Amino acid sequence: RDNLDRIYGMKGIVTEEIIKNKSGVVKIDGKYWTAVSDNDIPVDSIVRVLEINSVKLKVEKVED
Repeated sequence: RDNLDRIYGMKGIVTEEIIKNKSGVVKIDGKYWTAVSDNDIPVDSIVRVLEINSVKLKVEKVED
C-alpha cells in the first residue's frame, strides 16, 4: 500500500462546492484535493473518500 491508500475512508470538508459532473475542492488530512461526487455537495459539508483516481478523489456526503 502506498501513502495515498491511507486516505480511503477518511473524512474531510468541502471548501469549494462539488456539483454533479463538475469537480470541487475538499480538505482532507490538511491537504486540498480536487473531488467529484455523484451528487451536489455544498461548501462546509463533511465528506468521505470513496475512490482515488490519480490526483482526483471521489467522495460522498456524510449524513448528519
